Amino acid sequence: MGKSTLLKLLYKEVVADQGKVIIGGDDVAKIPGSKLRRSMGIIFQNFRLLEKKTAFENIAYGAEVLAMPPVEVRRRTMEILELVGLHEKAHRLPSELSGGEQQRVAVGRSLINRPKLLVADEPTGDLDPENTDRVLDIFDRVYRDHKTTIVFATHAVDVVNRLSRRVIRLKDGRVESDTMGGYWADDKQAGAK
Repeated sequence: MGKSTLLKLLYKEVVADQGKVIIGGDDVAKIPGSKLRRSMGIIFQNFRLLEKKTAFENIAYGAEVLAMPPVEVRRRTMEILELVGLHEKAHRLPSELSGGEQQRVAVGRSLINRPKLLVADEPTGDLDPENTDRVLDIFDRVYRDHKTTIVFATHAVDVVNRLSRRVIRLKDGRVESDTMGGYWADDKQAGAK
């Protein structure tokens, strides 16, 4: 089992064929997938932005699906655009945004419902160092201000080492290490093959 599969188990895109997935004391198998996904924020590896919707509309979409009042949708969306540094590009389509800006729209969309759990699959994978720092700063602020638990899957050693958080390293579907402080030696440093 890989890191993406683990995350898909959390938001029930994949169903476990053995064992249990427990989130907040609840067995994921007993919760309808759509209800589960609406309760969390999800950042997909490939953004999954709606191409014909602006940055504002992409972020607002999740709140609209949850039937939030339009005034609240607008207020939250503007707040999030400010948080992700895209308030000036609110009316641009994804094709008019850089890859880093598209990723920040995806991050913003995942935050619209103020989730207690944010699941992020390689959220900095294709980003340059500047945009990686921006995304990590957003995560830090969301964690600090809202106490959101963030499950962040990555293979980037340098990103992990900058997080200064709990790091669980998986290998072949099993926990290889569980450390605090965010330091993770790469395979060469650790002597692994």
